[in-house]
Amino acid sequence: MPGFRTYQAIDQAISATDVTIDSVLPAGNLAAGMAWSHFTGYLELVLPELAQGIKKSDWFNDNPGHMPLCLFMLLPHSGRSTGKLGDDDRDVEEVGQIEIIINHRPYSPKVCKVTERDKNGHIKSEYFCVAQYPGAFCALGTIKEEILCSFTKTQRDVEVQRFYHYLNEILNHEKYKQYGVLTKMLMYDDEEKGESATISYQLRKGVHDVIRNQLEKAAEGVKKTEETEHYRDEVCLLYHTKDTKLVFKVKDHLDKNKIRYSQARPASSGERMGDSLSEIERRVRDARWVICLSRSHHKKI
Repeated sequence: MPGFRTYQAIDQAISATDVTIDSVLPAGNLAAGMAWSHFTGYLELVLPELAQGIKKSDWFNDNPGHMPLCLFMLLPHSGRSTGKLGDDDRDVEEVGQIEIIINHRPYSPKVCKVTERDKNGHIKSEYFCVAQYPGAFCALGTIKEEILCSFTKTQRDVEVQRFYHYLNEILNHEKYKQYGVLTKMLMYDDEEKGESATISYQLRKGVHDVIRNQLEKAAEGVKKTEETEHYRDEVCLLYHTKDTKLVFKVKDHLDKNKIRYSQARPASSGERMGDSLSEIERRVRDARWVICLSRSHHKKI
């Protein structure tokens, strides 16, 4: 509450006719508090155990590639839950839960089966996911319906957006980024008509997006591993005998950063020591990068 120590001070400040409560005490802490409450009271506890819980489940092992390691959070514009997921959507069904025990307290994230149909309505595929309405978030819909609260639809819509952005900011913060990769928020307008207003549409789209992203990351990891294995060393130091002092500095930097390297030094004129041309070619070929050190560079340094 910048600039005001007590509510009496606020009351005095708004006594003038040209001052409003919104200008003195703007809204914003409601959604922020709800987002932090959901994160510290639930997500921060459950997410570290969720991936292993999913991997141990029959749904994950019996349906390879059809159950992402992710918690889907449904954020409808109304701020209200439908109770049991799938009660009003034939393509979503609660089939069980992931059992997680933290400090002797049980947590049971719900597992849903999401059905995908072809244009004729026939079952095309089935996916499984952990999904829920954040408990703190759904209080927004309840507040809107309470007559004494004077919480308008516009205010509710603003707080829904704020909740999404606050929680997204928390999950993508450097300190908590390990949790962000295990979650996906699905914000949608459930008060409009159409397929996009249904839970099944949002979950199908979310599951497809997460599975695709996880497969792409896995492929990138394999490609990176293959590229790394293709080279014996990350760096080859190619230098002249006069560059020995500079080489020591470069080697010290590479050692500190645990970077694999090789050395290649051609023999000087009339010198018996030094690497043969064939050996130099091999070391250069087996390295991802080559650092060429010359006497001229040595003088500049």
